[in-house]
Amino acid sequence: MSTTPAPSPNHTSPARFYLGEVVHTRHQDLSHKLRYTVFSMFLDIDRLPEIDRLSPVLSVNRWNIFGFFEQDHMPEGYTSLRQFVLAALTDNDISFDVGQITLLAYPRFLGHAFNPLSIFFCHDQQGTLRAVLYQVRNTFGQWHHYLTEVDPSSDALAHACDKKFYVSPFIHMDCTYHFRVRQPGETASILIRQFDRNGPVLTAAFKGHEKALTTRSLLWFALRYFQGGFKILAGIHWEALKMWRKGAKLQPRPEPPAQLVTRMSADTITYGKEVQ
Repeated sequence: MSTTPAPSPNHTSPARFYLGEVVHTRHQDLSHKLRYTVFSMFLDIDRLPEIDRLSPVLSVNRWNIFGFFEQDHMPEGYTSLRQFVLAALTDNDISFDVGQITLLAYPRFLGHAFNPLSIFFCHDQQGTLRAVLYQVRNTFGQWHHYLTEVDPSSDALAHACDKKFYVSPFIHMDCTYHFRVRQPGETASILIRQFDRNGPVLTAAFKGHEKALTTRSLLWFALRYFQGGFKILAGIHWEALKMWRKGAKLQPRPEPPAQLVTRMSADTITYGKEVQ
């Protein structure tokens, strides 16, 4: 695999912001829905010095009103995000000449961030998307990754994976995730449906629209939405309390997988009919 990225083929700016809505809908025996506005950052992981110069209120690896810290998205022992992602690909037998790697995630706000889901998009030297790495966190300080190779001849980013990592305290482990994702352009779109033997359990979606990354727009985001890890975590726990009051039962929490990355494979359970 190459350690030198090709010139960024998909966008000229090293970073973008997306403003949109997250919607979670619980199905089956317990009906529950939440909707809230968020902003996400989409960035080229090899252009962090450029991002650090985009605005006086946005910094990389140092405190600011908005910030991006590499350590938030890689385990200890790695010196860069590229090194970590290349290792994940190599360790799971995915081999191609890696070029641009982009990341969709929440930035830090006033030094804090909580990312339930971050997504790395891995392209080859010609700019074709070849792999996607999903980074999932729970509220217990744990994380896990799901990795899939992408068919370069297909425009559809649709795939499935057995649930390997405990996230919601009210959803059991015998489930399958079905992913449908669009590479960020003018819009960013993520749809994740969770199935068990009885059908859909949870639908989680995000759709955002690109916003200009300027100091003025960043300050507007700060004043209008005040989004930080503390706000997101508080919202998660508040919704959990409402579900508990509706009668949701706590599910036992197993230890996270011993390996940091699960590669999606053809032998997934694939409950549901979302992925062919």
